[in-house]
Amino acid sequence: MSRAYIYMECPETGETVTLGRLTLAGGTGTFVYAPEIVEAKRWVPDPIRYPLSTRPIQVHKNGGVPGFIDDAMPDGLGGTPVAPHPKGRAHSDPAPAVIS
Repeated sequence: MSRAYIYMECPETGETVTLGRLTLAGGTGTFVYAPEIVEAKRWVPDPIRYPLSTRPIQVHKNGGVPGFIDDAMPDGLGGTPVAPHPKGRAHSDPAPAVIS
């Protein structure tokens, strides 16, 4: 079982707050909002799929990771710029300019 506390910059106040806790076990996730977020009735990233509540929310898609968290995480594209290029240049090296 893995656990992660999810932090966000609150768009209402600009402060960094604990949004909640995500627990992953066997491909299923359980997300729980932090009590202070629920009490203050703060802004939440996806109120339709993950409404503000004290109840744990079960997540079965994305390996148990809620979409709003998955969207904020880096994906495989982030590793591409540092992969070696077959001709010895890194992918992030600019291509030679053609001047006519």
